[in-house]
Amino acid sequence: MKEITNIYKAFKANEGMQKMALATVVFVEGSSYRRIGARMLVFEDGNWIGGVSGGCLEGDALKKAKRAILNQYPSIITYDTREEDDYQIGVGLGCNGLIKVMFVPIVSGMVFHPIEVLNTSISSREITFLYHIIQSSHKDILGRVYDQSSKDQLVNDTSKLGFDILGKLSQNYSPKSTRLRFQNDTDALDILVESIKPTVKLILMGHNKDIIGMCQCAIQLGWCISVFGRLSKMPKEVFQLTNNVFEYEDLSPNDFDAYTAFVLMTHDLDRDVLILKKLDNSKLKYIGIMGPKTRFDKLIEKLIVNDSSLNIQNLKDSYAPIGLDIGAVLPEEIHISIAAEIIAVFNERVGTSLRERIGPINE
Repeated sequence: MKEITNIYKAFKANEGMQKMALATVVFVEGSSYRRIGARMLVFEDGNWIGGVSGGCLEGDALKKAKRAILNQYPSIITYDTREEDDYQIGVGLGCNGLIKVMFVPIVSGMVFHPIEVLNTSISSREITFLYHIIQSSHKDILGRVYDQSSKDQLVNDTSKLGFDILGKLSQNYSPKSTRLRFQNDTDALDILVESIKPTVKLILMGHNKDIIGMCQCAIQLGWCISVFGRLSKMPKEVFQLTNNVFEYEDLSPNDFDAYTAFVLMTHDLDRDVLILKKLDNSKLKYIGIMGPKTRFDKLIEKLIVNDSSLNIQNLKDSYAPIGLDIGAVLPEEIHISIAAEIIAVFNERVGTSLRERIGPINE
């Protein structure tokens, strides 16, 4: 989501001043540094923002994007790092993957503008589905991107070409991207259903100095941040990092959604009791609590004494002590371990070393 936001801002800043092309990874087989949905916005002056790989393919992608700008026609380029072919871009990298990248020239007033469509996902707090036409012999539809609000138009546009796609589009798709193929007597149509998760919303509770570093770490990740604490004691740097700074009492369950991570850094046991009572039955996916295991045990005991009606099991599942076990000592290391644990939880991973993983890194 951070990449999408940066691309949209760069597009708006250069709109009407430079020609552009958007490169999007639309297919991956085997290993690759970036996955489906990785993007790179290229300007005619040779600058770009985003990326489709770890840097190994960007040089050639820049050339292909410039060609798309010149020809004003979308195209798909295949990079196959599995082949020992001296003429294949990416040979010798050892990545053992096949990556297909779509290059779409950005034209003012174009139908279903791919970057404007992307913008619909930036503020959404639910999974957004985008529908990319990644294969078609009809140049007027190739490269188009539809969102959920324009699905009916997608059905109409493809039905004119002899494809009945309504049945498959009516299915409930998982958060993973899906490629749909349709075939008739004369043509083939491929649609990439891309799912985009909302950015993580991080709620930090506390007003001590360690809040600053956690805010800085979250900003680097492009997360939305809200800080609750005593405003009179809040470090001034926090106000410089985010405008979303509130008193403890302003916290409301309305601040939570399915992509909210909640982190207690108050260093105040009694304060944590009051806060956790507000989280009863909140169904937050991540509640992290700073402090050792013995402190957490005392916290649970206090909660039981304070209010026996609380759903203690829900709170017992909190991530306490907070963070992954990486031996973090310095504040910066602790913040990284917390952020990594949040990423793992929302991606349904356990946070172990990749060398312990059986199967591909990315499903």
